[in-house]
Amino acid sequence: MILQLITHKTIEKSLDNLPSKHFKQVWLKVLRLLNDPYPQDYKKITVNSIDYCRVDVGEYRIIYKVDETAFYLVLIDKRNDDE
Repeated sequence: MILQLITHKTIEKSLDNLPSKHFKQVWLKVLRLLNDPYPQDYKKITVNSIDYCRVDVGEYRIIYKVDETAFYLVLIDKRNDDE
């Protein structure tokens, strides 16, 4: 199942600001998620009673939401594991 990717301008800006190595890692993960939105390493999170999914890619975290036809890319940001 391949889903339609829906993003926001802030996501596009986040991707533009990534170093090329990290951009490649994150973008490849997003492409894989379009085909399989629930990989083994995803975690389900709930914010304001809305369910989202989360995966980690290197130093970055991808937050997204999936329905029957679309993949909504919500946030791409650095992980705060050390903070």
